Amino acid sequence: MTPTRREILNAVESLSERYPEMRFGQLVVNISNWATETPDATWDVEDKDFLAAAARHLEEHGMTGAAKAHT
Repeated sequence: MTPTRREILNAVESLSERYPEMRFGQLVVNISNWATETPDATWDVEDKDFLAAAARHLEEHGMTGAAKAHT
């Protein structure tokens, strides 16, 4: 597993804790939509952009990133 993928999974875990009512697929699609200006382009989002969108959302909502959930 690449380091970026590991960070993505950590970020998804943090977001899942923040939004426990969201289904997993719903969470993935939401992060993908945050990462691109093209709605419903989940399959086109690069890992680095997906991670950046997830981290940005966590930061904007009071978490400093995926690492916070694991410290």
